[in-house]
Amino acid sequence: MLSENVTHSQGEHSHKSSTCIHCNATFRGNRNLDNHIIKKHPEFLATVSRKIFECTHCTYKTVVKNTLDRHVLKHSEGELNHSTCIHCTARFKSNRSLDDHIVRKHPDFLSSVSIKIHECTHCIYKTTFKSNLVSHMLKHTEGELNLTSVSNG
Repeated sequence: MLSENVTHSQGEHSHKSSTCIHCNATFRGNRNLDNHIIKKHPEFLATVSRKIFECTHCTYKTVVKNTLDRHVLKHSEGELNHSTCIHCTARFKSNRSLDDHIVRKHPDFLSSVSIKIHECTHCIYKTTFKSNLVSHMLKHTEGELNLTSVSNG
């Protein structure tokens, strides 16, 4: 049966269109929408309609079990204890540290960072560690905060 939200029809198979409530992107089916939300809007995981499968070795998530199974195969035994930057081969003991490195050293690849990025509201400083942002904010004196506000507005 066809409904108003059907966008594609191929013979007997029709595909419903699903729209992201966070950015209005459109997808063929809820599964694709759910994976989009996981990757592009991780702060809204509660809006994902399917079960989320998570890698135990890194922050990778998906709603497709077979996709997770394929992903897990990428983790060889020697790499389980270290995360390597694909942009410069630096190695880190945690994925959060790797993501923080990407934020600081490879800002053109922020879309590959899978966890929340904390940003200073007064300068360009970014980090994946909230405690680092709190420490950084101490560097901004009250006078510097006012000057930054004036120069931006």
